[in-house]
Amino acid sequence: MLVLVLAAGAACPVQRTNAELRDALDEVERTWGVDPAAFEAAIVTERAMIPCMGRVVDAALAARVHRAEGLAAFLARDLDGARRAFAAARAAAPEIALPPEMAPEGGPLREAWAALPVAEYDQVLPLVDQGWSVWVDGVARVDGPTGRPRVPAERPFIIQQNAAAEVVEWTLYARSPADVPGQAPPASERQAGWAWWVSGGTALAGGALLGAAFAADANYRQSTEVPVADARREVVNGLAGASAGLGALALGFGVVAVAGSF
Repeated sequence: MLVLVLAAGAACPVQRTNAELRDALDEVERTWGVDPAAFEAAIVTERAMIPCMGRVVDAALAARVHRAEGLAAFLARDLDGARRAFAAARAAAPEIALPPEMAPEGGPLREAWAALPVAEYDQVLPLVDQGWSVWVDGVARVDGPTGRPRVPAERPFIIQQNAAAEVVEWTLYARSPADVPGQAPPASERQAGWAWWVSGGTALAGGALLGAAFAADANYRQSTEVPVADARREVVNGLAGASAGLGALALGFGVVAVAGSF
């Protein structure tokens, strides 16, 4: 998290204001349907501002950002992305609309605007630092029982954290909860968890085979005929060897698990 914050700070020598973001969105909307090249350039400019916001983005502004992303996705023929962004816009600010000059009635863009239900903020982010204030699409959307922020599970959202009263530490346009720093365990932890399960499973299997070897050895010791004794001894040796092999595997995966935990 600290590395991401420092990297964002290094890339943003100047904090951007909500007024500047509004101006950038005005340019996005002005060029939509008129000049595709200018629209693309305006989107690039607007997107570059998001990580550099110095204040909390209000809900109406967040909704405009989602609407702009929906337009960009529609232009790129990403219909699913457009629908998700438009649903996010309508969730952030229910009063937002898609003006007729942007999308004529009966057209495919108008259909994409209303295709999905409003994006409910129904997923709790478990790993966001509780010591900071968290804003989602311009509102402190907090889960009552846990105090954690709530976000839409399958829609984009803007998430911001700030330690001071108004100064924003970082801002992220997230396509899903997995985009938020800290929501997925590090690769080493995932590897460690997998290795612990394999180590435990092989150890249990090895123990079962060792128990079977002891039982077979008892039968071997009761043998009264040489051919029967030889056959039973082979069973004992096979079970003991398999048990030793699984024990070695369990030990190896245990080493991997311990190493992956640090």
